[in-house]
Amino acid sequence: LIVSLIVLLHTKVDWSGILKDNFALLCLYAFVGLSILWSDQMFLSFKRWVRLAEVIPIAMVVLSERAPLAAMESIFRRCAYVLIPFSIVLAKYYPYLGVSYGRWSGFLSWNGVTLTKNALGHLCLVSSFFLIWAFFRDRKNGISALSRTFADGLVLVIAVYLLFGGSGGFSATSTTNFGLVTLCMMFLYTMGAKAHRISTILIGCVVLAWIALIFSDSFSSTFTSMVGRDETFTDRTLIWAMALSDAAQNPILGTGFGSYFATDNEFSNTFGYTGHNGLLDVYVELGAVGVLILLGFVLSFFKKVRGTLTRSFDWGVFGICILIMSMLANYTESLFMKSSSYIWASMIFLNILFFKSHPPVIPPSTAVSKRD
Repeated sequence: LIVSLIVLLHTKVDWSGILKDNFALLCLYAFVGLSILWSDQMFLSFKRWVRLAEVIPIAMVVLSERAPLAAMESIFRRCAYVLIPFSIVLAKYYPYLGVSYGRWSGFLSWNGVTLTKNALGHLCLVSSFFLIWAFFRDRKNGISALSRTFADGLVLVIAVYLLFGGSGGFSATSTTNFGLVTLCMMFLYTMGAKAHRISTILIGCVVLAWIALIFSDSFSSTFTSMVGRDETFTDRTLIWAMALSDAAQNPILGTGFGSYFATDNEFSNTFGYTGHNGLLDVYVELGAVGVLILLGFVLSFFKKVRGTLTRSFDWGVFGICILIMSMLANYTESLFMKSSSYIWASMIFLNILFFKSHPPVIPPSTAVSKRD
């Protein structure tokens, strides 16, 4: 965080344009910071807010690059090249670092470079989707980079192997998500000029799926059976019931950011440190006001990435799919406003890099293929 701020101080940045372009994001982070005032553990909340906020100046450093989206592509690729193979190494040969066991069940899980099985699933989900998207993008634009394609393919195989289980690494949320967003990506590429309208329909379908899973028992049971899970979403309904009961005590403003989960209370002692639902976690700690501000940011992000379709179709498709990925994952995982979430960090980076004041974006694959 300190290094990124030093870099920005020595870089010419259009502060007014950036602030105006990211108004919804800044409102969200400002409200999170304000919630520290009514937190029972103000110092802990402050530390977590700083960790959460540091992604913004780091993303602005990438924005200051001569070709920001090409730089972002290099970041995604290098993270995949390093973290995915290293996860195999840790899980296979350094199990005291790369493997964990269930809190109550004792079930073995591969964590790799992350702290949990699900976090490894999210890393593999984003990385494998990015590599497939890069292949489709290059093929569409007639770009041939054989050595890079071979390296991407090798890392993709490892990522998919980890994603679909390896030995104790299966994450139903991430595997289902991977299949759905890949289909959405191919559909958007097929639609071409109609992608604007189709993207709205796809996001609408995800919202309807959220509503159906909450209010329709038949839809919920059908969906869980398709992905090999029980109707309780692996006991998540019990977690949700307790968290909602506690949230009812502070329904408007919540308990304050970082003051409920991962602290010593009845919930964390019973179920651990997450509510396993992105909106529920926000509701508990930031109340209904926080949920509305978060939804405002999500809507703002959607408008921005849909607008990017006209300036850089490939990155617009990528952004739409990241949004779908985030919305799907947050039904059974808590990823909104989590400093450790790869998916949330990706959303923040893209939200800042899709700067409206930039000229139309030239497909960055050419620059990346020359450099990488």
